Amino acid sequence: MQDIIDIMLNAGLPHHSMPPRLSGLAKEFRRRVGGFQSISHYKNSFYEEVENALKGEKWMKNIDNYPKKPGKRPILVWYYQRNPNVVATALSRAKGTCEQCGENAPFKRKADESPYLEVHHIVPLSENGDDTVDNTVALCPNCHRFSHYG
Repeated sequence: MQDIIDIMLNAGLPHHSMPPRLSGLAKEFRRRVGGFQSISHYKNSFYEEVENALKGEKWMKNIDNYPKKPGKRPILVWYYQRNPNVVATALSRAKGTCEQCGENAPFKRKADESPYLEVHHIVPLSENGDDTVDNTVALCPNCHRFSHYG
């Protein structure tokens, strides 16, 4: 229930007069799925499990202990409404070259044959960074992953 109230508050919706049916729905949701988790919660947990599996070849013994069809979990995602002009400017500025390693983009986009680079915020939006050209770099996928996980 608190998850739903938090979502309503963050969206600027009134919550003080929540209809009883919505309250019941929130309780049923919590009962069935245990509430929302963030995608980073699941990613971090997954990568920890991978690290543990790689220690000592556990993965070879346990590979068949999981279902072939993976389960699903609900997640809560806040989507930032980014300025497409900032992305376009960063990509144009890079001219098809990764602004981290200096290599050419690894491939061309199917849609328009433009060089594939990913625009990365130096100070993440989730850490109150600005969606501005000065706060972005155009990176190849490897450098982009490295900036998050390296």
